[in-house]
Amino acid sequence: MSFVFNVIVKIEKGTQGNPARQYLGRFIRFIFPKFWFSTFLMRLIEEWRRTISVTVQGKSMYVNLKDKGVSLSLYRDHIWEPYETSLLLKLLKQKMTFVDIGANIGYYTVLASDAVGPQGRVFAFEPDPVNLDLLRKNIRINHCSNIIIEPRAVSDKSGHGQLYLSKIYFGDHRIYKSHDNEIYNLGVERSTISIGEVALDEYYDINPKGIDVVKMDIQGAEYKALQGMKETLKKNKDIIMVSEFWPHGLFQAGANPNTFLQELVDLGFMIYDFAILCKIPVSPKVVLTRLKGTEHTDLLFIRRILNV
Repeated sequence: MSFVFNVIVKIEKGTQGNPARQYLGRFIRFIFPKFWFSTFLMRLIEEWRRTISVTVQGKSMYVNLKDKGVSLSLYRDHIWEPYETSLLLKLLKQKMTFVDIGANIGYYTVLASDAVGPQGRVFAFEPDPVNLDLLRKNIRINHCSNIIIEPRAVSDKSGHGQLYLSKIYFGDHRIYKSHDNEIYNLGVERSTISIGEVALDEYYDINPKGIDVVKMDIQGAEYKALQGMKETLKKNKDIIMVSEFWPHGLFQAGANPNTFLQELVDLGFMIYDFAILCKIPVSPKVVLTRLKGTEHTDLLFIRRILNV
């Protein structure tokens, strides 16, 4: 059986970009119709076709070619969000604790693991099983021993919820029902799965060690997550947070973008905009005025003048 499988895999590899590739499935089922492992072989080959390993920032990472977001960028460019990556790696130091909210397949998780060193800690929150599978593989292939995986979404309270799945961008799964599928999901309703949710304030009552840096990218659910982490932000005076800011997504989730920014300002944070390379602090009004329609940016929140 292993010989047959190896032959089929070689055929598959040799026909990439060739019209013959589309007939591979038919070939297997025609040649091996009565073998119980025919379906098994097809599943293995399908997995091989969509998941490949690429080199990213000196690390090996598995990516999912069905995803037209993070994975496609890593496959094509070998980096995701270049300036954000560069600045985060400058901010992270040995022995720090990093929290990755919306870890996806583990790009920032794995890079942060190396940056904080064996005495540092990384917490990766990712509720989607498909992303979670690659997250675990990427942690394993890079021998990361300081990462704690949490297969839950970060929200305003702990419990259970629904994850609304994107067919195109596997980083665009959402914990709320949205009304923009015509733009972001090929015009079809999103399928859903049941997931666990956790508020950081409750989670870190159990894991009380201080947090140094947070990265948050959860497609408009950032305001909900903020409601469940305010005590954590108050306790950690030197905490730095990098967050996607997508007014359209925040509105879809039932939040007010200005309120999100203003509540962080009220907690003592200054705002830096990655779109202008974080050169000077900006006001909520400046950020909101610049972004039009469905535009988004990444923001850095810090309680001191940024100096990196």
